Amino acid sequence: MGRHAPFTADRKPAQAGRRPLYARVLRLRHIAPGGLACFALFEGSAGAAVILALSGLLSWWVLLVLPASVAVMVKLNDVVAGRLTEATTPTSKRAAR
Repeated sequence: MGRHAPFTADRKPAQAGRRPLYARVLRLRHIAPGGLACFALFEGSAGAAVILALSGLLSWWVLLVLPASVAVMVKLNDVVAGRLTEATTPTSKRAAR
């Protein structure tokens, strides 16, 4: 988890704009990675893809597939985190929504 508070619908648009671009593009709601974590996830996966492609270990299609698969796993982690928080909230709070 990052330093930022989890995104909720009651946050002001100015506060929502402070979230890193990676988190906004993926529309993360339950996890809030910080700027450094978003940089590491996106640039790290892109850098690893370039190194693997240049070394000849994998073909060039990995340049698109590796960052996309990392983004899918981050979004899946966000969805699972949301389901787990919904499962742990008391039934009376869920019924009030």
